[in-house]
Amino acid sequence: ERGIQDFQGALMNLMQTVDLNGLDVQDLQKASEETMQVMLKRAFGIERMPSLELSRVQNLSARLAAKMQEPAFLDMAENLYKSRMAEIGSSDQFKQQQAKVALQDELLVPCYLDVLREANIPDFEPDDNGYVKLQTVVSLNAGDPVVSQNVSAALVAFNSRVPIMA
Repeated sequence: ERGIQDFQGALMNLMQTVDLNGLDVQDLQKASEETMQVMLKRAFGIERMPSLELSRVQNLSARLAAKMQEPAFLDMAENLYKSRMAEIGSSDQFKQQQAKVALQDELLVPCYLDVLREANIPDFEPDDNGYVKLQTVVSLNAGDPVVSQNVSAALVAFNSRVPIMA
């Protein structure tokens, strides 16, 4: 799962830097989709990545961004982060990094699952596989300005309060 997250993060960064009007984007998206399909099958047994229309991905990314920017969520996340880091102390960097990775799952997965429950999309169940699928379609569409803006807004708000993502 961590490898897929790293690949998705690198893909999102790359998609935000390429010329969106060039053919390279289409080639890159096709290669990324093929790579993701292999990774999803091997890691999660997901045989086929369901497709979503871009407008649906834009809507889902907006919902996800809204959840991640809710003041109550950010307050809860920040308090949990501070509590965990205080328990570990500043001297053990390895344990801090492990706690940050665990907090990503603990805090962000429920946001994704809530969005999936609300959206009620066939093939995107509100479970672990649905989380991975939603994460994947968002990252594969990171070159879209609306999706990119939604993801960036969510991450900036979240990381400003809970600095757990590299």
